[in-house]
Amino acid sequence: MKKQLPIFNRNSWQLKKLPKAIHRIFHNRKSKIVNLKSQSGFTLVELMVVIGIIIVIAASVLTILPGMREKAQEKATWTFMEHLEIAIERYYDDNRSYPLTGTEPTAIEDLKMALQPSEDTSKRYIEFKDDYLDDNIIIDKWGNPFVYIQPGTKNTTTYDLYSTGSDGTSTSSGDDTDDINNWSR
Repeated sequence: MKKQLPIFNRNSWQLKKLPKAIHRIFHNRKSKIVNLKSQSGFTLVELMVVIGIIIVIAASVLTILPGMREKAQEKATWTFMEHLEIAIERYYDDNRSYPLTGTEPTAIEDLKMALQPSEDTSKRYIEFKDDYLDDNIIIDKWGNPFVYIQPGTKNTTTYDLYSTGSDGTSTSSGDDTDDINNWSR
């Protein structure tokens, strides 16, 4: 005769205890469900605290963002000006003179034509992206034209190159506090 497992044996003690264990599990679940239903929602104080925290975080983020944008534009202008200087120095290495230009406002256009001539046979010293050009004028991240003076008034043996900064004006030929220039690094 085959021996049955104790759980299926009617005379087994496990079968007698099984219904009580099942009853206990379901009884505990019901009581937890009842407790959850009786504590639904948040209190007004809890909601006000959460809303206050969100307002503080939003205010701190919104005050930081404009300054970060200004710093990013300034850094991008510095970086682009360094690329321009490298191109100008490469031009100097090949020609033993800096690009000659007319007077402002066409001087920056003349610089662009010297560094990136339109003829295919001429050497190009830099490739300008569209966001750094407005027609033939080299512009900074604020959309203001760069100023190129050769021979320079600050760098008398080379050239002056500067951006008029975020306000687009320069009262002192590149020495305003927001101007970015190649002689005050």
